[in-house]
Amino acid sequence: MVKIKHIMITAGGTAEAIDGVRKISNTSTGSLAACIYEALAEYIAEGLGASGKREPEFIVHYVVSETAVMPEENVNLPIKFYIVTDVESVESVLEKLLADYKIDYIIHSMAVSDFTKGYLIEQEELICELAETLEKALNDNEKSLSEEQLKEYIGNVLKNPKRILNASSKVSSKAELML
Repeated sequence: MVKIKHIMITAGGTAEAIDGVRKISNTSTGSLAACIYEALAEYIAEGLGASGKREPEFIVHYVVSETAVMPEENVNLPIKFYIVTDVESVESVLEKLLADYKIDYIIHSMAVSDFTKGYLIEQEELICELAETLEKALNDNEKSLSEEQLKEYIGNVLKNPKRILNASSKVSSKAELML
């Protein structure tokens, strides 16, 4: 009985919606993964020799973005394509493949977008969160201001950023501007 070895290859780049109109995308072409598949197919073909049979059999599960370069299927290395668009679809396909097959080899060359939508926070909530963080930081450095002083300072920074955060009051030398 021939044992089938499963190879998973990921290729291309994904895109993540920022809102209903805009996206952040990674424009990876998937060329590297296509070259890897073709090299594997050639390697397997060379290993067939005169018998024309090989053990173990291989199959490639090719997880690819819709805009990526697609390799041409080689008879020596069967391939199944799984088209994905964003991180959620990649995750869904990978979970299904890992549940359905014993994946023996993974070649991950996909450029997955790493954008995640943020969340909104009330101004007062943010001020309290920043105050707690700064209080801890100041205490760690053996300097301390009252929580009320920190809240007032941070509140002023958030309400009037131009007045508080200007170059002359925050930067002590021109060299710091390069940071």
